[in-house]
Amino acid sequence: MSNEDMVVKRLTKQTTKNAGWNVLTRLFSKVAGLFFTIILARLLLPELFGAYNLVMSLVVICIMFTDLGIGNAAIRYVSEFIGKKDNQKIRSYFRYFLKIKIILAFIVIFILLLISKFLAYNIFDKPIIFIPILASTVFILVASISDLFKITFIAKRDLSKIFILETFFGVSKVIFAILAIYILSEEYVIAGIFIALALAAFMTSLLNFFLLRKEKELLIGPIEQIEKKRVWIYLKSMSLVSISLIFFGSIDTLMLGKFVDLAFIGYYRVALSFVLASSSLFGFTYVLLPIFTQIDGKRFDRGFKKVARYLAIFVIPASVGIAIVGKYLIILFYGKEYLLATSSLYVLAPIILISPFVVLYSSIFQAREKTDVLVKAVIISLGINILLNYILIKSLLGLGYGYAIVGAGIATVISRIFYLVFLSRKSNKLFKTKIPWRTILKSIFVTIVMAGFLLWFNLFVESNIYLVILEVIFGILIYFVGMILIGEVDKEDFEVVSGLIKK
Repeated sequence: MSNEDMVVKRLTKQTTKNAGWNVLTRLFSKVAGLFFTIILARLLLPELFGAYNLVMSLVVICIMFTDLGIGNAAIRYVSEFIGKKDNQKIRSYFRYFLKIKIILAFIVIFILLLISKFLAYNIFDKPIIFIPILASTVFILVASISDLFKITFIAKRDLSKIFILETFFGVSKVIFAILAIYILSEEYVIAGIFIALALAAFMTSLLNFFLLRKEKELLIGPIEQIEKKRVWIYLKSMSLVSISLIFFGSIDTLMLGKFVDLAFIGYYRVALSFVLASSSLFGFTYVLLPIFTQIDGKRFDRGFKKVARYLAIFVIPASVGIAIVGKYLIILFYGKEYLLATSSLYVLAPIILISPFVVLYSSIFQAREKTDVLVKAVIISLGINILLNYILIKSLLGLGYGYAIVGAGIATVISRIFYLVFLSRKSNKLFKTKIPWRTILKSIFVTIVMAGFLLWFNLFVESNIYLVILEVIFGILIYFVGMILIGEVDKEDFEVVSGLIKK
């Protein structure tokens, strides 16, 4: 076996192992996150749940301003020097990124404290969110700093540790949040939830430090000068990407916060959180940034084609299936109080297909230090998103708040489609990446067959919890049996999935 073949085999095995851990991590983390959302939605009911999500949208933006692409940059450069086994360089880059993180965190928190009352009373005209905004600053501080320490495990491609950390955080935030809801009065319950999140993040940080004890040579020891100019060129692009992406993901909720009642924000966020949780299950491309940093040529081409093919096989039926059975799942998980979320779910379902491919292409551009492409794509897409949100929310508002949240969903999906198309065309031009159209067309064909069955089932069968589960199982079986019959899924694919499970 040649050296190149050995390298390919090693990277394939490593990628399969990491993909397995990543799928497991994301599965548990998103299930825990979905469980957390369901608990909050059921216990808070639409109005308070809407208030929580409005504040959380602000929190997510603040956390991103404490990052400005530092997390991705740290993964990018720490991965590079881990590959070169240069611990001094690793320490130097990590400490430099940590220093910037701490400074940004305090600046962002100070600004948020100054404008919190103005945001609550003047911008959104919802005084109920004032105290929660103040409480959220504790969570912002803990989360923004502690997140950076996880990158060592990502850069080393030791994703089993990430699974441990995400599992611990997922469980602890549920426990602390439930305690907050039952202990505190309605006036302070949302603020209490953010304190609970801060406590969960702090406890997870302690666990992170414990797990890092065997990797201390990567963080503790002498340092040297780094290529700050190179870092800031990368950070300049990634900060614009990060800021734009967060506004991209939050602008719909923020604009709805200005125009609709809090309960309708709750309906919209139920639909969106359900879709995002579903799409994240297919986000195993998250592990590819360190890999794409270290491979070129034919290996890169083979890797991209294989990942894109598996994404196509899973996300196409998932997006259609969720749209069809989503109504019953919302009633099942969130309760009939959130039935108005169904219309938003119908229009948001394509995000399940779009998001994993966006992550794949973003990983490629970051690994190749072509972040200027990401900057251009996300800024244009953000502009489209803001414009469409304003036009559709305002124009549909006269028909009712329910139509306004549907308009926000349509704006979100259209802008994300543009973002994906932009990235795919640029990737094809720069890196010769090809979309597996044959697999996509076959998947669409079989998905239509599956959709026909699901629609027939819903039409003639009165659904309950057991029948919905049975319907989903039958839908999955119909899809994969169909893919086997047309020769798109074979023994090798089952071996890959088996390998993921065993790893």
